[in-house]
Amino acid sequence: MSQEIFKVTNYNVNILRDLLNQLPAFAEQVKAKYPNYKQWLSGEDYPTYDELVDISNIFHIPFGYFFFDRLPKRTITIPDFRNNKTQPSLELLDTLSFAEHIQDWAKDILAKWGNDKLELCGKYKNNLDIRKVVLDLKNIFEINNNWADIFIEWDNALDYLVDKADNKGIIILRNSTVHNELDRPLNINEFRGFVLYDDLAPVIFINNQGTTSDQILTLVNGVTHILIGESAFIGLDNLLPDNNDIERFCDMCTSEFFVPASQLKEAYEIETNINILAQQFNVSPILIAKRLLDMGLTTKELFLNIVQQLYQEEKSSMQLHKKETTNIKNIYETQFSRRFLQILTVVTSQGDVLYGDALKIIKANATTLDNLIKEYDISL
Repeated sequence: MSQEIFKVTNYNVNILRDLLNQLPAFAEQVKAKYPNYKQWLSGEDYPTYDELVDISNIFHIPFGYFFFDRLPKRTITIPDFRNNKTQPSLELLDTLSFAEHIQDWAKDILAKWGNDKLELCGKYKNNLDIRKVVLDLKNIFEINNNWADIFIEWDNALDYLVDKADNKGIIILRNSTVHNELDRPLNINEFRGFVLYDDLAPVIFINNQGTTSDQILTLVNGVTHILIGESAFIGLDNLLPDNNDIERFCDMCTSEFFVPASQLKEAYEIETNINILAQQFNVSPILIAKRLLDMGLTTKELFLNIVQQLYQEEKSSMQLHKKETTNIKNIYETQFSRRFLQILTVVTSQGDVLYGDALKIIKANATTLDNLIKEYDISL
């Protein structure tokens, strides 16, 4: 006796039609897998329950959307100061939603523990003083004099800065894809990162598709946003901030932190080669070019030409020296900062959060979570 196949006749076909039109990359997958989709659109046939569930997974939407009157419009929930304000991709929106979920969860836990507002949060909200903010950035990252005196390798510098920001209570999230789905890479030309401000659980997300120098600049720019109490997307296309007072301020603080204008002016009187200056200040040549533009020592046209060439060189170098991380625990330790993993593992092992809920929070399997608990289940 053959099993009867139940087809879903009461779903809203307009939802499917809108998805196929608005998300062409995923639409191609659906069309290739279900060639009879045209009969569904015309009403000559209907998808089965399993087919509709599969299609919702392909489009990365809840199954229930197919029964709405219209497709919900998803929008960016924080100030959007990206230079290239294109319609946000599903990858960007899903990444933002995931980070907001992480923040809401951590905030609830920290509030239950009785944690107070972090001292650095909104410290300069009503006092946008570049000199004072840069001094505080040095305190946060524990750099006594100048950046150039400390580091040689940028990969090591990024890990150091993430660790210091984490120690101050900032949750750092990093990834190059959505939830480790390799077929859903993040677009570095769409955004470099974002900041979710909160007094208890501020979050900085860094797009790992960028070069190491991109990621470092995004991190410091993000901490600057937290110091002035602002959430925002970080675009910094060609290192040029959006035409907004807050973004220009954060950009100037970040640039001054790495390359003090007074020191660069003195150095430039002796040496004008950008690569040599970059070695002296231990930063990317791109940032030197940007600072020269800030100081009126080069034109915007020349700056953009230099940046395009240098970006290609940095991307090629990054691919050549890219480190492959195959250990699953190490992957999660890179994507989630230490403080967050400590919070998660402590409350999970103590039973304050259900084990299954913890798996969903970081989208991990049981073996990975068990290993993380062994590593991070310590008193904060």
